[in-house]
Amino acid sequence: MIDALFNVSECKEIKKRLKDVMASMKTLRQAKDIQLETLSETKSKALEDITNFQSSLEAMVKNAAETSRLAIENLFKKLEKEILQKKRDIDDTHDVLHDTKGRLAKADGNRAQLFSFSKVAERRIIDVEAETLKEDMICNTYVQLSFIPNQSLINYMMDLEGIGKVHGAIEKKHDLYRIKDKEDISFAIPGDSGQYEYPGCCITHDNKIIITDRKNSKLKRIDLRTRNLVDYCTVVGYMYDVCCVSKNEVAVTCGSDNKIQFVSISKNMTCTRQIKTSHACGGVATKDDKLYVSDGSPSLYVKIVHHITRNSLFSYRRKVAFNNRGNRLFVADEDHGVVCFDGKGNYLYTFSDEELKGAHAVCADGRGNIFVVGFVSRNVIQFNEDGKKIGVVLKQQKDIYRPCCVCFHQSLNTIFISMDDSNVLKMLKLE
Repeated sequence: MIDALFNVSECKEIKKRLKDVMASMKTLRQAKDIQLETLSETKSKALEDITNFQSSLEAMVKNAAETSRLAIENLFKKLEKEILQKKRDIDDTHDVLHDTKGRLAKADGNRAQLFSFSKVAERRIIDVEAETLKEDMICNTYVQLSFIPNQSLINYMMDLEGIGKVHGAIEKKHDLYRIKDKEDISFAIPGDSGQYEYPGCCITHDNKIIITDRKNSKLKRIDLRTRNLVDYCTVVGYMYDVCCVSKNEVAVTCGSDNKIQFVSISKNMTCTRQIKTSHACGGVATKDDKLYVSDGSPSLYVKIVHHITRNSLFSYRRKVAFNNRGNRLFVADEDHGVVCFDGKGNYLYTFSDEELKGAHAVCADGRGNIFVVGFVSRNVIQFNEDGKKIGVVLKQQKDIYRPCCVCFHQSLNTIFISMDDSNVLKMLKLE
């Protein structure tokens, strides 16, 4: 009976399916480990964002308080000046009255002079009583400075349940992004030559964006809250790209000058240390205190010293970027598309697409999606970390010409695009 029911081939098939299911479960478990790691990382990042935003609020409150203090100082000086002038007027009047009193005393016995000085004294007494004494009501005036808190601000703060919106969910990787809104941000300043060439950009931890302005030898900083250019410094060299190496410092690659210039961004932008290299310095990204630098040849340099040559993979490298976990490195190549490596530099795949021409820059959204900008095709294409195309986020448009850099701001859900020969930064709000 058992022999009749038992089928060896079916048993083998069940074993195979069981093995496959167990393998899938293992893969799923590994994915959950990655999710836990990402959850922990994003928690730390969210708490850091709260601290940074708190610092920004404190700075704004401090600035507002300084404005109120300045108003107090200015009003104090104004009132002090008025009181001191009145005091001088009183002293001058007192001196005149004292002189009149002296003349009256000297005229005693001379009826003609006594009569004359008495009339003068009488007129002066009348003037003083009518003006000085009546105005101040014999020291009955009152002066004070006071500060009245902004009650609307107090009420608003009391109603706050937090300083921002907290979002978190277990969700699938994002589908194709859609452009919700567009805005232009100018980074031109008085004194610029009017020429702008291949500006690179990166986003800082405190909601600023740093822009390389090669033609004008300036590294510029824009506040994304106000959209205003707030600071800049001079950088000597053929600036190509920029990336954050810490909260307070960025690294600027200087192309054919064979150097990397570090710039402090803690308060005022200031050039600090410098690294000279034996090769050109193009696109730059950072991970674990290491710089990954492309040089426009079939090489990608790591730590500035060691380099990996991939003649069959590269032709003309542009910008480089990591995903949020740092286990994928993406290199934009004008001829081949986007070349992907693992965190150790091992080749994984090359993303190419008929709609992508002249891949020039690449960035990640922190949710498993990669964006690549086509310098020739004038578009932005979205694909996932496994190299599967999701779609075209930005199609060719008249106001997008020769796009050369792309950055993604995760908190704002926004892409920033710079363009060759333009002082305009395109800000694309996504959903």
